[in-house]
Amino acid sequence: MTPDLQAADLAIWIVLALTVGAAVLVPTMDRRRQAKARLKSRVGEIAGAMGGAGQTPGAGGAAASINQSSLRRWPAAFQRWYEALDNWFALAGGAAMLFRIVIVFGVLGGALGFAAASFLLWDDVTRFLAALTGMIAAPAAAAAAYRRRRLGKFLDQFPAAIDFVIRGAQAGIPVTGSISMISGEFDAPLGPEFKRMSDQLAIGASIGDVLAMARKRIAVTEFHMFTVSVALQRQAGGRISETLGNLSFVLRARHEQRLKIKALTSEVRASAGIVSAVPFGLAGIIFLIDPSGLFLLTETETGRSMLNFGLIMLAIGFGVMRLIMGTVKP
Repeated sequence: MTPDLQAADLAIWIVLALTVGAAVLVPTMDRRRQAKARLKSRVGEIAGAMGGAGQTPGAGGAAASINQSSLRRWPAAFQRWYEALDNWFALAGGAAMLFRIVIVFGVLGGALGFAAASFLLWDDVTRFLAALTGMIAAPAAAAAAYRRRRLGKFLDQFPAAIDFVIRGAQAGIPVTGSISMISGEFDAPLGPEFKRMSDQLAIGASIGDVLAMARKRIAVTEFHMFTVSVALQRQAGGRISETLGNLSFVLRARHEQRLKIKALTSEVRASAGIVSAVPFGLAGIIFLIDPSGLFLLTETETGRSMLNFGLIMLAIGFGVMRLIMGTVKP
């Protein structure tokens, strides 16, 4: 079998693995996307009245200028693309931090993929494909993990921030004043986000515009509930401290439920990690005991075919385990 045929065979298996993975993951992702769309639609309907009375003309444009000032020289399409990335990664440092992660982990992932393909004695085309896969997969995994970690920290801080607003309301301090004080009392990621809101309020933006922009930037259900509570209080009146007190109770209950689920599934997640590491651990043990036995997988055509098939099945297995574990997340 020629190297070109080996590369073509590997490419076919990769396409097959991607097809199977897409068939498994896309329906779940679509369901999550539809659920988020429904939530966003309900929040928009409830908070839509925030754009009504009491808003200063041009305030929304003044608030938006904070995001637009550094992008005025760029094409409109690139601005929209950059803003979408900045909103998606807002809690983790914005698009600037995302680009740094992509650069660092892209280089590391590409080098690791090329080194692994070279160790397996693959041909040049396959080494290029392995390096390209590493350059794409490593930054995506690192960015998702970093964003997930920062999101968890935001959720840990948010109930305390709501309690801060409640105490301020009981002392006669408006929500806008509480937002300004929260920006200096909390660390990242919650502190910088409220500082951004405080700066927008300082240049003349209304609380409705500020919360609407923050709701687009912070894709967190708990924060959406906060914005809806403030919107309802502004429209219907009543004591904001009582409304936010009920919200704080709900958020703490959700947090406790999240921790309970994490504790109950810890054994399953540990088992999945051990099962995932077993093939690589066995390969390392075989290499230490009898390296020639491992080289049979890289120096013979049959061995290379078996190795390619095994790697593809491992990738599919990792994806399925990840999908199963994702179904038990709160």
